[in-house]
Amino acid sequence: MGAYVQYIYFLPLIVMIAIIFYSSNKRKKEQMKLMDSLKTGDKVVTIGGIKGTIARVNEEDNSVDIKIDNNAKITVIRSAIARKG
Repeated sequence: MGAYVQYIYFLPLIVMIAIIFYSSNKRKKEQMKLMDSLKTGDKVVTIGGIKGTIARVNEEDNSVDIKIDNNAKITVIRSAIARKG
């Protein structure tokens, strides 16, 4: 019976590690899905908090041009997009 008690102490640690890996993979998949679905006209928010509308998607260098105002555009990499909206 003494050997089984040893495993009981490690069970919560193993469960916590599994939960961390699962949530991390889920978040990565959601981010990849978001980056692949970006198209011209989508309203987005960057990780820096800048709101705008996508003016152009550049597949070659993995970036997007975001129109902030009538005469203001910025170029950011796709992974800098936090969410749509």
